[in-house]
Amino acid sequence: MATSKILQYRHKTLKDGTHPIVLQIIHNEKAKRYSIARPCLPEQWNPNKEIYGSKMPNYKNLNFLLTKERGRRLMTLLLS
Repeated sequence: MATSKILQYRHKTLKDGTHPIVLQIIHNEKAKRYSIARPCLPEQWNPNKEIYGSKMPNYKNLNFLLTKERGRRLMTLLLS
């Protein structure tokens, strides 16, 4: 069974003050992290829903890409 979360990786701060968005997949007690989307500021990220907030420009399209990428990575992992 694999579990996944989309996180704002706050341990790494980029030059412009943003943090990368990563997909964390835990499978067989091993965690893998994939950088999957545009980095954003903490106030542009909703950690409870694991999506971009309305303060992020073009947030609806970015949230769609997050969902699509999560599904693609999980299918690849489960089929291998």
